[in-house]
Amino acid sequence: REVPAWNEELSRLAQIQDIFLRIRSLEAQQKELSEERNKFRRQSEILELFEERARLAEKRDRTAAVAEALETLGKEIRNALRTERFYQERRTAFLDAYGRFLDGQAGILARNLQDGQPCPVCGSTVHPHRAALIQGTPTQEQVRNMQTAADEAAKQHSAAAAAVQKCWQKASLCLETEGQTLPSAEELLAAPDMLQQIQTPAFSAANEAAAALNEASTLLRKKAPKAVDDTKYQNREFLSQRLQEVRQKASEAEGKLAAAEQNAAGLYEGIPPEYREFTRLADRQAAVRKKIAAAEESLAAANRTLRQ
Repeated sequence: REVPAWNEELSRLAQIQDIFLRIRSLEAQQKELSEERNKFRRQSEILELFEERARLAEKRDRTAAVAEALETLGKEIRNALRTERFYQERRTAFLDAYGRFLDGQAGILARNLQDGQPCPVCGSTVHPHRAALIQGTPTQEQVRNMQTAADEAAKQHSAAAAAVQKCWQKASLCLETEGQTLPSAEELLAAPDMLQQIQTPAFSAANEAAAALNEASTLLRKKAPKAVDDTKYQNREFLSQRLQEVRQKASEAEGKLAAAEQNAAGLYEGIPPEYREFTRLADRQAAVRKKIAAAEESLAAANRTLRQ
C-alpha cells in the first residue's frame, strides 16, 4: 500500500521538477532578451551621441557663418570709413584749389593787359589799378586733375558703401537664424563700436560651438571608432530614422523580457512552498526512491523466503 503512494508522490514531484525546467528555460530566455535589450540600448545611446554631434555640427556652422559675416562686415565698414575720409580729403583739396584758381584769375588776366587794349571783363582801355598776381595759384589743368581725383575717390567710397550694404544684409540674415537683430548699416557706419559689441559674443559662441563639436567627436571616436567617420552618421534624417528603429527593437525586447519574467514568476508561484528550493525537491525525490527501493527489496526477500 505504501509503494503506490510513494510512486504517486514521485509523479507529483516529477511535475514540480518539470516546472523547474520550464522556469530555467524561461530564465535562459530572459538572459538572451536582456542581452538583446541592452544591445539595442547601447546602440540607442550611440545613435543619440551621433544625433547630438550632428546638431552641434549644424550649430557650429550657423555660429561660424554669423562670426564670418560679422567679421567681413567689420572689414567693409572700416574700408567704407577709410574711403570716405579719403574722398573728403580729395574733395576739400579740390574745392580749395578751385577757390584759389578763381581768386587768381583776376591777376592772370591783369598780367596780360596792355594800355589801349580793352579789358576782357569791363572793356576799358585804361588800366590804372591792375589786380596783382597771387603766388601759388593752381593752373586749370591742376584743378581739373584734382577734380578727377575727387570724383574717383567718390566712386571708391560709393562702391565701399554698397559693399557694406551687401555684407550687412548677409550678416542680418545670419543673425536672424540665431534670433538676433542687427542695427542698420547707417547706424553701424555712424557708430562702428556698436558692431564690436555684437562681434564679441558672436565670436565666443562660434568658438564654444566648435569646441563642443570637437568634444562630441572625440567621445564618439572612443565609443564608435568604425562609424565616427561614416558620412551617413552625420545625416540628421538617417540618424532620426535609425534611432527610432533601434528604440522600437529595444522596446519589443523589453516587452518580451517582461512577459518571460511574468511567466516564470507565475510558474514559481505554482510550486508548493516546501519545494521552492530545487535542492529540497531533489532530496525528497531521492528519499522516496530510496523508500521504494527498500520496500521492493523487502518484497523480493519475502518472496524468496516464501518459495523456500
